[in-house]
Amino acid sequence: TANLTGGTINALSTVGNTIGVHAEDTGVINLSGSNINLLGNNSVGLSLAQNSKLKLTNGNISVGNSGTGIYSKDSTIDMIGYSVTITMGNEGIGLYLDNSTLNATANQNLNISYNGADKGIGIYYNNNSSPVTNNVVINHNGSNLVNILSDGIALTNVANQVVKDG
Repeated sequence: TANLTGGTINALSTVGNTIGVHAEDTGVINLSGSNINLLGNNSVGLSLAQNSKLKLTNGNISVGNSGTGIYSKDSTIDMIGYSVTITMGNEGIGLYLDNSTLNATANQNLNISYNGADKGIGIYYNNNSSPVTNNVVINHNGSNLVNILSDGIALTNVANQVVKDG
């Protein structure tokens, strides 16, 4: 278990392809006060795989161009009461859920800061074998953000979404 309760995880340079924290094989990450700043291209703030779990409570995440705030494969994210911000560079993704579960309360807010020249994505649902219901509201500043993208899955959105220009 990785308990991230304070301080900041910073990349020492703008070198890309970095991961802030990774959990695998039923690992657990609790983000409850730390901030993650990885400004290199293709970086991932938090990464999960193989039935791992992420509990989001408090902590900002920043990634560079083509970066992903949180990547989850075959895992679970609990986002209950999480109200801070994921900041992304150009063509970034806030949450990438690859055959993963996102647990959130009704109309849970996810704050995204994005102002890229090309499209970015708030939540990307991919490869789920079961239908998915999204109840997360994407609050974002900037433009050129696709709030929710589903690829190859049946998605029902029950949250209020505001789509901005771009």
